[in-house]
Amino acid sequence: MSGLPDSLYDDYFGGISLMSLQPAGVLKPFIRNYTICRHRGPHLRGDIDLTPLPTGYVELYFHLRGTQVRITSSSASGVYSDVLVGSRDLDAPLTVRPFPSAEQEGIIIAFTYPGVLRLLGMYPRDIRNAMVTPQELWGWEGILLKERLDEAAGYRCRTDILNDFFLRRLSTRQPPADSRYIRIINFLSGHEGRISLDDITRNLDLSYLSVYRMFDRYMGISPKQHLKILRFHCACRILADNPGRPWSEVILACGYYDQAHFIHEFTSLMKTSPQRFLDSSGAKFMITQAFRILKNNDPSSLVYISKNPV
Repeated sequence: MSGLPDSLYDDYFGGISLMSLQPAGVLKPFIRNYTICRHRGPHLRGDIDLTPLPTGYVELYFHLRGTQVRITSSSASGVYSDVLVGSRDLDAPLTVRPFPSAEQEGIIIAFTYPGVLRLLGMYPRDIRNAMVTPQELWGWEGILLKERLDEAAGYRCRTDILNDFFLRRLSTRQPPADSRYIRIINFLSGHEGRISLDDITRNLDLSYLSVYRMFDRYMGISPKQHLKILRFHCACRILADNPGRPWSEVILACGYYDQAHFIHEFTSLMKTSPQRFLDSSGAKFMITQAFRILKNNDPSSLVYISKNPV
């Protein structure tokens, strides 16, 4: 398995800048962050397919100023300028192909688990392995939101628009949910990948059966699989921020049992070892999650990249 040449990293990732911003204080329990993404110069190619790896979270993407991407899943394919992407199972990948462009700008809104319920008015199960547009979700309000973001002057104005929009959503009625589920998602929101099924049952005084039932009913996935995804995303984020961090610290920080557990789970998702991931990526990173990347659908060009904004 050969990595892509360094020049391709430079061609594709050169000129990409990321900025992570916090939402208004009252929205922090519901929105993890806003990520401003800018591409400057001729860095967007038309021969690259990106497969984002699961993160366990729901994210809303706005591509601004007329830019678009093609997104393909096992059940659908389309061209989107804005889309809400649900959390995905390990066997339900997406393929994203940006259109060649000299300049792109976008915003990513990452929701917490309580935020999916409170701001989107749904359970994670409802959008699992699926995509919807803001128009489909909010009607004319979704259309108006996109127009205002396109017309806004600068990222601070855009974050103000998003804050105002989601503050209004707080006043809408949320779907009913079992109190046990509310306790579980509040607990998950505070622990990232550093959590086990035993931690959930012990800290919340719930039986294993109750936890499995809540995950199946509201999340649409087993707790074991969901926690595996969270551990993997945690590891990618740490490796992206600090590629030289000792493996022992990554293992401890992300809740793996030991090195063998870490290597097995990482390799099963990335199709390569953690060290090969770092070596083949050339310390080049992008966006908010790990990606598998192919050039012209050629399996021999498989590489792995990740980025978490500081």
